[in-house]
Amino acid sequence: MLSDRFFRMKKYILSMIVFCGIVAFFLLLYFGFTKRTMIMVTNKISIADFVDLLGSGSFMNILLIPICVFFTTTISEYNSSSFNYYIRNKSRTDIFLKRFAKILIASVAIVVFILLISVATAGLFTAEFINWNNYDSYFYLSRKMLLNIDFINLMLCSFAKLFFPITFFSCLGSTISIVCKKTISFLIIILISTSNVFGYIKLFIDNKFINYNFSTGYYLSFSSIVLIFIIFPLMTLITLIVTVKLAKRKDLLN
Repeated sequence: MLSDRFFRMKKYILSMIVFCGIVAFFLLLYFGFTKRTMIMVTNKISIADFVDLLGSGSFMNILLIPICVFFTTTISEYNSSSFNYYIRNKSRTDIFLKRFAKILIASVAIVVFILLISVATAGLFTAEFINWNNYDSYFYLSRKMLLNIDFINLMLCSFAKLFFPITFFSCLGSTISIVCKKTISFLIIILISTSNVFGYIKLFIDNKFINYNFSTGYYLSFSSIVLIFIIFPLMTLITLIVTVKLAKRKDLLN
């Protein structure tokens, strides 16, 4: 019994080690390249400037989200594909609810690791954590505004910026895989993510509604708050409901 449990845990641990290695490699390349452009503005660069890059832009849409979706969906399916596993569960709905719970837990772990790795990687390029309230900082010189925010709050905001979209795309990928092959579902996720459709939604909100921006003392704009805390959770919930409906119709044993 203990050996079986250890074997199951070993698969999760090895997956996270591989994930951390891949993320560390790409972050090192990304931060190293970005520093070259930052240094043209000023050498007053902080770790916060690098962390700020994670929650938006091409790096997140093209690389980070697909990698995270691949690992979260893979982890969620560990130890849940055998015939005995299906027999032990009362219904197909229970199986997919458990899979969604695994995605939620995996997303939390993955985002925490991303933030920790980003801080460690950025620490190779600068020793200062945050300086966004200084006039000679990269943040001020690049955006022409100051922001009083401590590093812990920045990390919490960055966690939210990563966690909700990663969770949504992972759940969506799991749902799509019910009706088509996993490879196709993964390609669909990549297509949606790289199309930056949510960036256009954010832009629409910015144009139609009042936008609380950096100048008012907020790190997250009004459109970012709506997107992160309303739209992504709502769409995740809708995805969950659709999954339950599909699960009742699909014979998982075929």
